[in-house]
Amino acid sequence: MVATPEFTDNKAYVAGGNLNGGSGSYLITANVVISGSSVTWNNTQFNYDFRANSNNTTSVIKAIGVSPSDHNRLYVATEDATFFSSSNQGTSWTKQTTAGLPNTMIPWDIKCANSNPNKVFICGTGFSNSGVYQSLNGGQTFTALSGSIPAATFFEVSLSDDELLLFAATSAGPYVYVFGESKWYSLQGADTPILDFNTVDNVGGNRIRFGTYGRGIWDLEITNTMLPVELASFNAFSEDEITVQLEWTTASERQLESFSVEHSTNGSVFRGIGEVPAKGNSTALARYGFVHKTPNVGDNYYRLRMRDQDGNFEYSPVEVVHFEKNATPFVLYPNLLPRNAMLTVQPKYTEDYLIELFSLDGRLVLQQPANGQANIQMDLSQGIYMYRISSGLLQTKGQVVVY
Repeated sequence: MVATPEFTDNKAYVAGGNLNGGSGSYLITANVVISGSSVTWNNTQFNYDFRANSNNTTSVIKAIGVSPSDHNRLYVATEDATFFSSSNQGTSWTKQTTAGLPNTMIPWDIKCANSNPNKVFICGTGFSNSGVYQSLNGGQTFTALSGSIPAATFFEVSLSDDELLLFAATSAGPYVYVFGESKWYSLQGADTPILDFNTVDNVGGNRIRFGTYGRGIWDLEITNTMLPVELASFNAFSEDEITVQLEWTTASERQLESFSVEHSTNGSVFRGIGEVPAKGNSTALARYGFVHKTPNVGDNYYRLRMRDQDGNFEYSPVEVVHFEKNATPFVLYPNLLPRNAMLTVQPKYTEDYLIELFSLDGRLVLQQPANGQANIQMDLSQGIYMYRISSGLLQTKGQVVVY
């Protein structure tokens, strides 16, 4: 049972069987009407049989999720980890056939981020698979949050207010996932009981509330020492459809050492791709920039790891840039030209690059460094030549015919 986003409507979504009798597993809306001492239940169910549409056609509903930021978005998972989504409050449903959740996981909980209805977490049994998975596209695909994860059942998960931490109530105790490190940490301490933790909720005010199996309720208060830097802006974009330009500004800095630029293709696991020194101490607006020359096809996620001189650090918000297909960093034309005609190479950025021509037997017949547009007189014998134009990891290959 999961409360609807409108807490004043006295309604909840319930994983049910079939209100009309017969087989099936339907999502039910439980509606209680309270008038004085009179309590009336007016229950309805959605016209979609999740059991019949599950991957094995026999699994019932095991987890329900509701987006707090978009009340039209509902999510359901069945016992065999088939994942479903709705963008119209359950009027119609989409079975996410590419979700990729393992059928060895029995789901227990689905949670959505406050900031983005497409950011969805699902947790469950995690013994022959990871116990927690994250989707950044509304359940179309999921990625395991695996770093140092315990072999346990994950009953519930909950995000911190800044969405930098994911807390989990598990059969191995309380845990937290630090997105900045892509790693799980146990919160089992000297004062907390050693047993199953069944529930976890963010109750506001930087307080995370855990419930246990028979040993009470435990609150964890989040405290954080902020770095002496005020990030005024952070943007990632592409102007040439080849590279990604990162730009950011700080309003103030004190003993700030550097910015590490980090990149990810799934929004979960980041790696450093560059380092930019900080001004260090500044009360004026400071501007910074970085160019990523080798982004991936699809989504590219970027963030800054801001570190002070004492080694403390924090992360910026995440920016996303999408590329539909591989962009060509260099354009060569014409591909068919007479002998002694002019061949032109046009780069799409300003770095130095190298032009190479090879005969069909692999002999290097021309090598020319260039910057900007290059014009080459093709005083070569008639025939077919292979070309390679490169700059660092950027490269374009093809063939040109001289007649």
